[in-house]
This record gives sequence, C-alpha cells and structure tokens, in this order.
Amino acid sequence: MKGEDRIKLHDLKRACGTRFAAIASPWVVQKRLDHSSLATSQFYINATDEERDAVERLPVPAAFLEDFVDDVERKSG
Repeated sequence: MKGEDRIKLHDLKRACGTRFAAIASPWVVQKRLDHSSLATSQFYINATDEERDAVERLPVPAAFLEDFVDDVERKSG
C-alpha cells in the first residue's frame, strides 16, 4: 500500500466507533472506546451523514466490524 492509502489503527477505531454509535447508547460507545469522558465520544455519536458515508467507504474488513459489534453486545448485554 502507498503511504496515503494505509489504514492506521486509529482509523479503524474511528470507523468502528462511528458505526457503533448508530446502534448503541452514548454510554456504551464511551465505555467500548475506552473514553474517560462522554464528551470525547460525542465525535462519533454526533457524526454527520457525510462523515458516516465516508466511514462506510473505508476499506475496513466487514468481519472486523462484525467482531467489534459482537464483542460490544456481549460486554454490554
């Protein structure tokens, strides 16, 4: 991959956090992303449609995201 095409670990966290925020309560998002403050999680929770669309276009393996959501559901349920 070229340098500009590389996905950083934080990109994956942002992608997962943004997708997860669409299906979970703000407090679960905060806990799962290991934020000490709910204010930090607001970036994901208040994502615009444009930001969510951009996240959907990231080349994040679907299995990774499914595992992330499954893990969150197990921990929060």
